[in-house]
Amino acid sequence: MKGTAWWFSMCLIFVAAAILGGCGTSAVTLTFPDFPGGVAVIDLGESLTINVTAANDGGMGVTWKCAGEACAPPARLISTATSVTFAAKGITGLATITATSIKQPTITKSIRVTVNLNDVPVLCGSR
Repeated sequence: MKGTAWWFSMCLIFVAAAILGGCGTSAVTLTFPDFPGGVAVIDLGESLTINVTAANDGGMGVTWKCAGEACAPPARLISTATSVTFAAKGITGLATITATSIKQPTITKSIRVTVNLNDVPVLCGSR
């Protein structure tokens, strides 16, 4: 009887470990492979695509958020679980674009984007 109870207890421990993910579960990490320094500069009217690599997230991906004066409408974020395109159509200034892990929402990664006024004149014709 003692042997049966011991085996039953061991089975419960293994089942619980499998359900909870075991001890080897690693935290999610997020990186921007194209922007390792976490900064970018674009001109007003341009777009910027940011890809994220999420490790240990089971393919769940991220959600995106834009904060800062350069995020004012009509600036736009067009996003998927692995990338976002920021269209700088509002005003110049800073935009902080943040990726938040869906699996572990406390894990975030941000990139600071400076949006400049394009001061190079566009010549439409000549005399």
